[in-house]
Amino acid sequence: MRCGQHAPPISGDDTMAGKGALTELGCWYVDLITGFRGIATAKAIHIEGRSQTQLTPRSTPKSRFDASTPSVPAEWFEDGRLARLPMGKITII
Repeated sequence: MRCGQHAPPISGDDTMAGKGALTELGCWYVDLITGFRGIATAKAIHIEGRSQTQLTPRSTPKSRFDASTPSVPAEWFEDGRLARLPMGKITII
């Protein structure tokens, strides 16, 4: 399933602070400033209306099991800096 096809917005998502639609968890995004790519794994919506999304990069088998290859940690980004990538949604059970 493609991201954005089935999830209705949470109340206020489309207009919160005038920033446009918020990100959807489980979808792939890229930060337009740094080029960091990852899956949206967490959201923070601040009381003043600012929203952030945590992107978790894909780990490779080598980085998961080989101590000589450090893994890349998840990072937080402002929603306005993110663009959705045309990849399928990740479903976590």
